Amino acid sequence: MNKALIAFSLVLTAALWSCKTDAPVEDKSKTLSNSKEDVKWSFYNSGDLFLKVMADKNDQGANKILRGMNIGDHPDSLIVKEKGMRQVDEKVMKGYFQDLNDAEFISSYYYFNEEDFLTGANVKVNLASDSTAEDLYFELKLYFEQKYGKSFHGLDKYDTWNALTVDSFPFVIGLKFEKGIFPVDDKMEPEFSKVIINLEESDY
Repeated sequence: MNKALIAFSLVLTAALWSCKTDAPVEDKSKTLSNSKEDVKWSFYNSGDLFLKVMADKNDQGANKILRGMNIGDHPDSLIVKEKGMRQVDEKVMKGYFQDLNDAEFISSYYYFNEEDFLTGANVKVNLASDSTAEDLYFELKLYFEQKYGKSFHGLDKYDTWNALTVDSFPFVIGLKFEKGIFPVDDKMEPEFSKVIINLEESDY
């Protein structure tokens, strides 16, 4: 085989390889919009921890704001919706505690006005792993942005969304990730990583 043929073979091989590697890779992921169907799909396909945080006792709640609850709901709804064990039972505030395992847990607090309407909630997910907490934070952020649009940077470093319930109750929802503190000695108390969701009634 002469040199010209060898050179031609090398050029042809390189060209074929270039075509193969530069070809676009087919994206197997679902392209999501903010339609009700896609928001529901996203809710149920965002992972087990996401459902433990966001869903109600029966793993439902894609059409609700948080853990099966909406602004304006009655405290009786918590009995059939909230999956944690009740720790606080007051007129204007109900608190629940949900074990995830031996160490990790979710605390959820709901705030009601004198007319027994939900005006706000605070859900704090305490996790031993920074990476797990950060992954959950990004899953929640993507879900909220799909459902409510792009966030803005709110007070106290929350990613924040303004929105309306289906009953036109305006609300603000905030999301924040706090990195854990895991000291190397016993002189400091460890702090779990936290993902915090804050829900408040709004008058905008």
